[in-house]
Amino acid sequence: MIVRFCLYSVFKNLRFADPFFVLFLLALGRNFTEIGLLLGYQHLLTVATEVPSGYLADRLGRVKSLVGCFAMYAACYVLLALGANYPPDWQLAGLYLALTCFGLGEALRTGSHKAIMLDYLDSTGQTARATEVIGLTRMYSKCTAGASALCGGLILFAWQRFDVLFWLSAAPAAAGVVLMWTYPKYLDGESARAAPGGAAAAGSWRDGLRAVFGRPRSLRLLFHSVLFESQIEVVVKYYAQPVLSAGLGRYGVSLVATVGSALERSGAVWVGVFEMVRESLGGAAARLSPRFERATGGPARALGLSYAAAAVLGALVVGVLLAWDDWLWVAVAYFVALTVLQNVRRPVFVGALNGEMEKSMRATVLSLESVARSISLAVTLPVVGLVADHFGLKYALLLPPLVLLAGWLVAAGRTGPVTAPPLRPDGPPSEAPETATPTAR
Repeated sequence: MIVRFCLYSVFKNLRFADPFFVLFLLALGRNFTEIGLLLGYQHLLTVATEVPSGYLADRLGRVKSLVGCFAMYAACYVLLALGANYPPDWQLAGLYLALTCFGLGEALRTGSHKAIMLDYLDSTGQTARATEVIGLTRMYSKCTAGASALCGGLILFAWQRFDVLFWLSAAPAAAGVVLMWTYPKYLDGESARAAPGGAAAAGSWRDGLRAVFGRPRSLRLLFHSVLFESQIEVVVKYYAQPVLSAGLGRYGVSLVATVGSALERSGAVWVGVFEMVRESLGGAAARLSPRFERATGGPARALGLSYAAAAVLGALVVGVLLAWDDWLWVAVAYFVALTVLQNVRRPVFVGALNGEMEKSMRATVLSLESVARSISLAVTLPVVGLVADHFGLKYALLLPPLVLLAGWLVAAGRTGPVTAPPLRPDGPPSEAPETATPTAR
């Protein structure tokens, strides 16, 4: 099963178009404000459909939910491949339709696969390996994303057309549909096996909210995770590529051009190389996450140090970008550092949450975290887009680290110091043995 978990990570992240999506929208003539609203809509749609998709997962099972997720991804990429050929009056509507499919796919996915992995580890007596296995699959995710970014850059350089990237990205999504059908039925979740009544999904969410808000330590853990993941995603997923494209333009290198020398048209290759290096280092960081957890003295310190480092580093680096004209390499180093921090932190967070939550609640709590993260992104992206359009990209990059710093101060002031359960030498916080009880989502 662990091999199939890794294959899931490969098919989910073999997206040749992802590193170039914002650049594609800019090439269509969309400004950063429009892009922020478009992406914000996608994240809000995921939030709005989270509970209905949870109900479907409860009734049909997690595996079928993930089958639908991959099908929605494939539909999104097909629509985006056709997007460049839409009439101008229909172009924006076509983009919203494509991101509707993607948002629905995300709603079907969130929380489900991590819960499947955790349930499998419980049922096979490998609960202590949670951080290790999450780190392993995340390494495959990041290495696959890096390889697909490099391939995408080479393809874009060769064809000078974005639609080819979207067609090629639809194929792994279709392969993901086939993979999910091979998962054993016992990983579908307890609710699906029991064929619950219609109130199960809503009930699980109410229970999940009570489980989080009734535990200050868990609340702070989730609060920091939501802020950290959403603000880092704004920077490295949506704004790193435009910043690099602008930096390369200062050297006369274009992303897509029909004239000029090979070097002058090689912007897509350089962006692809950057993404490959960044994602590969992120994958290595995820694999080293258990060592980082032990070296820092446990999950609480590991999470706190990575959060503080991202906030302080962001504020310092953006100050350098504003003061220095030749800032391209500083920006590259900054984006790589954020990726390393994000990926070394995420497995620690999942392992810590696994030790905090009851097994019947953890998938729901992971979905709650995803919902809160989507709301944070939906609010942040249009604001950052407005700043980018009116003041420039470098000023826009200042907002996420300021949000992180503000979140740190708010959480510290309201909840006080927090400690985590003791760390076992071989993995995440220890738990009493118990029979696996797969969750609804």
